Amino acid sequence: MRRIILLLLLLIPSSLYSVSFGYSLAPVGQFSGQKPYGGLTAAAVVSFNPDHAGDIELSMDLTPYGTFFESARVQVSLPMLLLTDHAFNALFPNPVVWSPRIGTGFQYRMGNEFNLLVSLSPFAFHDKSYSFEFFSPYVLYEILEGRWGWGLYVMKFSCFFGGAV
Repeated sequence: MRRIILLLLLLIPSSLYSVSFGYSLAPVGQFSGQKPYGGLTAAAVVSFNPDHAGDIELSMDLTPYGTFFESARVQVSLPMLLLTDHAFNALFPNPVVWSPRIGTGFQYRMGNEFNLLVSLSPFAFHDKSYSFEFFSPYVLYEILEGRWGWGLYVMKFSCFFGGAV
């Protein structure tokens, strides 16, 4: 029994070490609900492995006009494939992994607007500590009104600290 407890005490810190945390910034534009808006998305990201599969992102959209806080979002994303030898390597100073991503989540927008969302990032790349996504569209479904909308991240930059990186 003492050996099992000792083994668990040794394994728990090592499993927590594999979790990395980070932040993300991205200009965003969204066309849904009462009015379209553009602004900046600031997010906290939790990653559980080096391939960034199952990353959980908690974000908020901030706008410079009207209400400063526009929306809050929870999203989970997965890479669809991972390629290390690809044509986009010439665009980066260091080798990166091309990892197109798909994500799903839930958004609350000011004015009691509740949205389900699905996102696609065909131009997503990551290396040891950073993640880059270019021209990432997403589709929204407003639950209460039954309307569809869409949005676009122009360029999303994420930086990770410790753990899985």
